[in-house]
Amino acid sequence: MATLVGLLVVKITGPGPLAAALAVGLAMVAMHLTRSFHPPAGIDPLVIVVNDMSWSFLLAPVALGACLLAALAFAWHNVYRRRSWPERWW
Repeated sequence: MATLVGLLVVKITGPGPLAAALAVGLAMVAMHLTRSFHPPAGIDPLVIVVNDMSWSFLLAPVALGACLLAALAFAWHNVYRRRSWPERWW
């Protein structure tokens, strides 16, 4: 969520200090509204705006890292802990 907001802001406004502040603020609001609030993710839009990152940053490392993390958690809970995870998908 934070990466997407950062990319949208930098592509609309361009890099700069005000764009960085706007991206971080909007990312926090978006994470709060989607109940996915993770304060350390606030640095992500800042890095994106300051470095004027491209859309490929959304796929690698962000999406790739999220998929690997979910796969590892799935394997850990279902194979090693012998628990059903996730309890529900939605």
